[in-house]
Amino acid sequence: MTRTAADNVELRRLCQRSAGANSLWFAAVVPLRVRRTLMETARLSDVATLVRTSGSLSDAAGLHAEWVGEFGNTVDPPLVAHRLRFLQNQAKRHPDMLVAGLSPYLEALHVEVRNASVRVAVDLPDAQISDVLERIEALARTPRTKYSPAP
Repeated sequence: MTRTAADNVELRRLCQRSAGANSLWFAAVVPLRVRRTLMETARLSDVATLVRTSGSLSDAAGLHAEWVGEFGNTVDPPLVAHRLRFLQNQAKRHPDMLVAGLSPYLEALHVEVRNASVRVAVDLPDAQISDVLERIEALARTPRTKYSPAP
């Protein structure tokens, strides 16, 4: 028997909330087995209480991208938000990002905690969308000289 989101009330509500008027969206209920695996990984234990996640992309007025993680408590979201801000700051200083001119765009990334959830959003005006896409493409084409693990 094939199950769909319509069969799961929690997922159906999450899908309806995520879809809205967005061009692209996703929604997921994090399975208990995944959360248990995260609990066993010390460096990811704060993410183990993530119960639902959703995201969207809208190009109605510029570009708006958003990710929301809903947690099972109010203790872990500030820890996760702190980790995301730390990674954002590291990325802004990364040589590849600096050379590609992408660091200023990371300033448009906002991380916030709302009760038991973390929201990450970025808003770019139409004038910046083409520029940032060209810069990301150039970064993707840049040959890597550092060690990269074998496939």
